Amino acid sequence: MAQLFFISDIHGRVDLLKEIIEYNIDFDCPQTHLYTIGDYVDGNPYNKNTNSFLTLNYLFELQSKYPNQVTCLLGNHDCWLGYYLAPERFPLLSTTLRPSIETLQDFITEEEFMAVYTEANSKERSQVEFVNFVYDKLRDVIGKKHAALIDRLAQLPYFVETKDFIAVHAGVVEIENCYEAWKTVSDENTFLMKYPVEKSLFYKPLIAGHIGTHEIACNPDFHDIYCYGNHIFLDSTIIKSGYLNLLKYDTETKVFTGIKKERHQWIEYRIVDALKHDMM
Repeated sequence: MAQLFFISDIHGRVDLLKEIIEYNIDFDCPQTHLYTIGDYVDGNPYNKNTNSFLTLNYLFELQSKYPNQVTCLLGNHDCWLGYYLAPERFPLLSTTLRPSIETLQDFITEEEFMAVYTEANSKERSQVEFVNFVYDKLRDVIGKKHAALIDRLAQLPYFVETKDFIAVHAGVVEIENCYEAWKTVSDENTFLMKYPVEKSLFYKPLIAGHIGTHEIACNPDFHDIYCYGNHIFLDSTIIKSGYLNLLKYDTETKVFTGIKKERHQWIEYRIVDALKHDMM
């Protein structure tokens, strides 16, 4: 029996990521596998526990320690960071945003950032010129300092498919009665930024993040795992909820369950299929 775990949209909360793994995932069991499905960076800059670099670094260290038990997928925010740092190595998505200064500061020391700021301020520049100068300098500093990390980021796959599931950050193109066509008609924009979500039956469970479950459930107070048919959505919108969702799959019973911390206790709960409710 193997236990598979899935987590998405960490957005820099390395503290919550470490906690959820430490208390719930036993890598000493060789059949245990963790799938992280994107958006490791770009969190709330006002939360002192948010750090995009430490999140990526922790995941890559975990992957190096357990190379056959940890699979990390790319998310759109990770792709945006990668494209900013090394545009020749990452796709230009239909919507590509420049990372925030706060996110970039996570990758350098305060002294390194102040050196860039001081150099930018040493010559009279317009506001736009000043910002562009800072971004260009930060790209150089971070690119040289974290070349190995950028290389790891560039190698992350867009999706993983097994006999039991498909995991992808945002989604795939779903064509009725021609389900497996997604492998040829989906592209980077689909895998990383698909919107809106599909609410239909698919030929196997599809696990995704990207869009907060509160939006999918049409309930602003809902942040748990949301299931509709065999589509399972994980994004807890961590800035609002303050917690991460962990999805667990038992390969023997073929059952998905959710895990979260509630009142200082870890609980495992049954995931309710909203499709069955709609059909009643």
